[in-house]
Amino acid sequence: MTLTEAVKENRRRKFEAGLMTKEQYDRTLVPRGPEFIAPMVAYLCLDEADYINGQVFHVERGRINTYYFGEDFKSLHKGDDGMFTIDELIETVPASLMSGIVPVVPPVKMNEAMKSGDMKKAS
Repeated sequence: MTLTEAVKENRRRKFEAGLMTKEQYDRTLVPRGPEFIAPMVAYLCLDEADYINGQVFHVERGRINTYYFGEDFKSLHKGDDGMFTIDELIETVPASLMSGIVPVVPPVKMNEAMKSGDMKKAS
């Protein structure tokens, strides 16, 4: 989201109405940085993440959230607003963000999908 004056004013009103803490308010005024999204995108392209589908992720700084009907559902925090590495995501996402989440579509291993495609081409 672009941090326009209207967006800033809306966040200020929420803070003044007590809907967010000073820490949350201050955090919303700092640009999020698209570079923090890249490790999550790369992770989702790996075989280790082939079971993940139908999920909405919010990635900013040292936080990744999943959503359920528009509400924060599960969170992963790095702690220092740092950037996650792909190795950290491989290690932490399955046990944290995806724990107990049933895939929307049954997972298919990439090598199985390729075999199936090859068989269709042959027939």
